[in-house]
Amino acid sequence: MDDEKFIDMCAVCKQGVTKTMMVYKRGRVFHERCFETKGDLFPPINHEAAKESARARIDLVQMKNLKVRTDTGLVED
Repeated sequence: MDDEKFIDMCAVCKQGVTKTMMVYKRGRVFHERCFETKGDLFPPINHEAAKESARARIDLVQMKNLKVRTDTGLVED
């Protein structure tokens, strides 16, 4: 029954995809029909840009946390 295990969410319809229904193209998971109808709308993932974006989000959260701790007196300047 491993074929029925949930894999990921479809990039097009945002519904769950199981192993038997999965198509993995351009760094994303699709249902076969969703890829056939709208797969061309999804460009390949730029992994370098994704890495930079993730790093920027982490930095932003860390700065917000530091500001909150500084404002509440948990960290001294």
